Amino acid sequence: VLLRTNRKFSVMGKVAKPGVYPLNDTITLVQAIANCGGFTEWANREVSVLRQKVYEKDQGQFKHNELVFNYDDFLKGEDMQNNIDIQANDVIVAH
Repeated sequence: VLLRTNRKFSVMGKVAKPGVYPLNDTITLVQAIANCGGFTEWANREVSVLRQKVYEKDQGQFKHNELVFNYDDFLKGEDMQNNIDIQANDVIVAH
């Protein structure tokens, strides 16, 4: 049985291909940025993830339904836990 899904996430801001993307499989924040072509040359490579419903287990990472992710820190091996799995209806904003 093939299940169709309308689960999606949005990517906005300073990325090569902003838009609405299907969420068919588990995808991390870094993979989501890569799938939309990466950052533009003007991006400061800081990303906000806006989530409608934050579960208790994720409360430490999210402040007021927003997670801030710094890609340069991630590349240095810092804040690896902030490379979260994207959930349906997440909005990713590249600054």
